[in-house]
Amino acid sequence: MDDTESFINVCTMYVVGQANNFPDDTAAIMWVLSYMKEGSAREWRDEYLVTMNYGKPCHTTLEEFFNTLKEEFSDPDQKAIKIYRLHTIQQGNRTADEHVLAFKKIARSLGYSGDALTEELQQQDPHRDANNLRKLRLSPLNGHRTTSIHEGGSGR
Repeated sequence: MDDTESFINVCTMYVVGQANNFPDDTAAIMWVLSYMKEGSAREWRDEYLVTMNYGKPCHTTLEEFFNTLKEEFSDPDQKAIKIYRLHTIQQGNRTADEHVLAFKKIARSLGYSGDALTEELQQQDPHRDANNLRKLRLSPLNGHRTTSIHEGGSGR
């Protein structure tokens, strides 16, 4: 997840959680703009405020505003970056659970699910038994598996 998406997620959580403080999308947009305080975000915010029509934001909905933020600040080739990350992810010092969770996050953002997700993960670790990968895919993470993905077994 890039910084823009993270910023939007945090703003969304607050606006939804504090809906009573935002009577309309204009109020929410103005609140989000108030947190764009540094660097290129501040410059973009200042330009946005200058171009507002009679004090009304250039966007009529918060969703439209967030889409513009994504266009302006996200990496233009996000999909290529995610594909690269998917194919180069390594377990490192993470537990098997942590590694699989990180892998799933990237893979699902690219539309992988079900058997396609399992097959992609198996390509990352061809030594891992496909049945164990399916178990990792199907079972919820319960915090009990701590073995390395390369140690084999059930991971419990």
